[in-house]
Amino acid sequence: MHEASNALSATQQSVILAQLLAGYDKTIAPIHLGTNDTAISMKFRVVHMDEIIDRDGTFRVHFVQYIAWKDSRLAFTDQAAGSRIYLQKEQLDKIWQPACLFGNALSVNAQDMRGKIWSDGSVSVSAHILSVFYEESDLRNFPWDEQDFPMVAWCRETYDYGYNLTLYGSKPVDFAPGAYSTEWKVIGIEADIHRVQVRTDRADNTDQRVILKYHMRRHVISYFVKFIFPLTLVTMLSFIAPFMEPDGNRLAMSTTMVLTVVALFFTISGELPRIAYHTWMDVFIAVCFLYTCSHIILFLTVYLNKRKQDEEARRKQHEAQKRNLTLMSRKDSSHIDEEITNDPHAPLLGAHSSAILEPAAYQAQTMWVDRVARWVLPLSFLSIMLILILLGYHKVPIAGTSDGPRGNSSKIDVSFLGDQ
Repeated sequence: MHEASNALSATQQSVILAQLLAGYDKTIAPIHLGTNDTAISMKFRVVHMDEIIDRDGTFRVHFVQYIAWKDSRLAFTDQAAGSRIYLQKEQLDKIWQPACLFGNALSVNAQDMRGKIWSDGSVSVSAHILSVFYEESDLRNFPWDEQDFPMVAWCRETYDYGYNLTLYGSKPVDFAPGAYSTEWKVIGIEADIHRVQVRTDRADNTDQRVILKYHMRRHVISYFVKFIFPLTLVTMLSFIAPFMEPDGNRLAMSTTMVLTVVALFFTISGELPRIAYHTWMDVFIAVCFLYTCSHIILFLTVYLNKRKQDEEARRKQHEAQKRNLTLMSRKDSSHIDEEITNDPHAPLLGAHSSAILEPAAYQAQTMWVDRVARWVLPLSFLSIMLILILLGYHKVPIAGTSDGPRGNSSKIDVSFLGDQ
């Protein structure tokens, strides 16, 4: 706020501060000393933003808040212009300060409070604040989503005084190097002043709220590596099933793939918030689950068809054996070979005895289902995956509405702060 200044020694600062605080009443706001509103300015510098927990709908921010105002009772004009007094927390507690509140904060921990008093009575205070905020998210496109993470700050006293809240500087919100979250990328910051009507015991006042919105985009690549690629790989491996014989090994492999998808689903569910609607990831997991389960259905279809054919072959073999035995009982042993050769039903014995489980016969009669599945299942799966990825990339909602308890609104609603 002030440029170059004349330095005061520690002794001079102590003497001047003692003189200023003599008879000073910190319960009286500066507005009570004049007719104009108290002008309060704010600025924020984000040190670190991490622990954005979708499951709980919270995010943690470590930031430095700067507050500035003017209190004519603290002016010491007998010193050179630009002189200033440095204050620590115990000294700040002796002067009037605007009560700064955060509307959507679940916890606030202020540390390392420092201040300055300038010769014209201007006061500036900075504090490192570690706070956990609540945010309303629209997670239908998770993990392709972009979110707004709001911080709602304002100053309000118990006395009926007016003030004018502003954001000072050309850049009221900035980020320190390395302040970004590893999972998110900041794509924009908005800072604005909102007015909220507040009813108190004394009067109806209009509170001014500083609304900061961090526009963040999730890094989807980490979810590709941890979840999307493994699930896709497991589903693609399950397409080996139509190339296998319909026996216990094929069923075991198909069941293992289904259980693997279920296990990955429970792992991912631990990372997802408790919401009343479906996300892109839910649709993706459902598709993988359906395709892996389809191999069990395909196995049952092929197995039952093969079993039916084998039973039919055994029945015909049994009938042929009965006819052969009947012929053998009626004929003399010297004429049996000739009569069996001339009998049109005689070849059934040899044919079906070797063709019951003949692989070639099985492929000709039952493997047409597997042959179709070998192409239809993987091609349709890859097509659906391509469509899902394109929809996610272009932020097209595919999982219904988000008008649930964790739904997001296009504007930040601060009306719920009026009762505080």
